Amino acid sequence: MMNQRGEANSVPGGGLADGEAHHSGQFASAMARGAGREVADAGWLSAEPATFWPALWRQARGIGQVVTGDAAQLNFAENVLRARDDDEVLVFWGEARVQNRYDHGELYRAVAHFAAGLREQGIGPGHRILASLPNLPEAVVAMLAAASVGAVFAAIPADMDADAARARVAAWSPHLIVASDGYEVAGERVDTLPRAAEWAAALPELKRVVLVPYVHGTDDPRQVRHGRLLAEFVAPFLKVTEIRFQRQACDAPALLVGDASPGAGQKMSVQSAGELLLWGLKTLCYDADLGPSDRLVCALPVGSAGWCRITAAPAAGASLLLYAGVPVVGGDSLLLDFIAVERATHVALDAQVLEALAKGVPGARDLSPLRVILSPVTLDTRRVAAVFGREVPVVTIDPAAPLAATVLAG
Repeated sequence: MMNQRGEANSVPGGGLADGEAHHSGQFASAMARGAGREVADAGWLSAEPATFWPALWRQARGIGQVVTGDAAQLNFAENVLRARDDDEVLVFWGEARVQNRYDHGELYRAVAHFAAGLREQGIGPGHRILASLPNLPEAVVAMLAAASVGAVFAAIPADMDADAARARVAAWSPHLIVASDGYEVAGERVDTLPRAAEWAAALPELKRVVLVPYVHGTDDPRQVRHGRLLAEFVAPFLKVTEIRFQRQACDAPALLVGDASPGAGQKMSVQSAGELLLWGLKTLCYDADLGPSDRLVCALPVGSAGWCRITAAPAAGASLLLYAGVPVVGGDSLLLDFIAVERATHVALDAQVLEALAKGVPGARDLSPLRVILSPVTLDTRRVAAVFGREVPVVTIDPAAPLAATVLAG
């Protein structure tokens, strides 16, 4: 399979299409040459992790030192927020065609203000931050702010079943919650402020609930114990222009991800800072050949392992484009409109979103910039071709595996 650069794209099963023996994307090829290899062959990671990960780190121009244990010094957010210019980096479309855009400098400042608020609350390494939000820019800001101070981040979609959400929040017992006042689904507004109030009343270790107005515009934070509107939370820190990144060990916990498999209950997995960053770069840069000037649409559930990994896109020099809401409303494929108008080169979605798009009314859209689809599950290639009007290579977002102590060199 070839992308628009005339190169083979990566797909499930080690990132290579059937019959291909090696990666030939620009990033993977340059990474192999830098490591003294002729090609980035399919078995490189499994056979020689001790050369693969350092080569990836060098090619991605990683910030920090990637070794496991106490000698490591890295921060996920520091790598994502490396640029501070006025080039566009984050775009948001809501189901009701609400739009928002951030350049690198604006995103950096938003994270700086939020991180300063976290520090003022005494939030740092070992503390847990939970976000319950639609796929908003504020979800990315909260995750990056948590990472910047060394806290552990977890998120659940705003539309998660109430009982499941209640059980997960109780199991995770966060020190700070970031919650929206609601979400939109097929044109209907759903109020979620009451359940944020319920959570806050039941969590003894909770320090603050930061409320993000989305569907109502204004809310009374007094409805929620320890509640503050986002604007109030960051107001004392609007003059903060620098982030004091808390570099930590590569194996320091950074992310809690709930197990979505049937019968898993409140089982969760913990990912380290190194796993989150390195597997993110591996998926985006090495497998999907994401790079500068690329535009990645994310339509994955907030807080899923795939969503968290996708947030590393700016570290590759790419723009991250977020969509919140159902993909199709009244037959109108709003997500496809978003992909076309924003000239996305990569799209991250799951099988549920793909099936929803298949039910939309076909329309004339220019999807020619699209090169790669990323998904946490294997997708039906015929369905992909039917939805997007042509074959598009699919990269499966493989599960992150622990990084062995001998794998990485600074």
